Amino acid sequence: MNCLHTATSTTTLQLTLTLHRTIRSTQYEIIDNPARLGTGDWNRIVAVVAQGADWQFKNWKWSTTAEIFEKSMGYYFNVQGEDVPAIMKTWNVRCGKLVGDKGRDRDKATFATFWTGLDQWMSIHKPELL
Repeated sequence: MNCLHTATSTTTLQLTLTLHRTIRSTQYEIIDNPARLGTGDWNRIVAVVAQGADWQFKNWKWSTTAEIFEKSMGYYFNVQGEDVPAIMKTWNVRCGKLVGDKGRDRDKATFATFWTGLDQWMSIHKPELL
């Protein structure tokens, strides 16, 4: 997996990713504020990183977490040894374990799992965006 990223502002990151399995590049726009999305942008959302609280989805176009995680791949990054919020068990999200300070080099495998999972999810749910 190779990636190239350029920061365009404090709230947007452009990421071009090439997965070795598919040998094709896909460009992603990573944002932290969905209020900036226009009407036509919502159908381009392919993944949502959940923080474990409902307030994260306040003022979203999609009104329920069920709808959010039906229209996008949900993911939660959990630091090893910390409890996963109980609400995560009711959401359709995948979980990735981060090792934390004493093993950041092993977090690379978790991130690779996220990107590979997203590629697979998109090939089924949103192949037109690949």
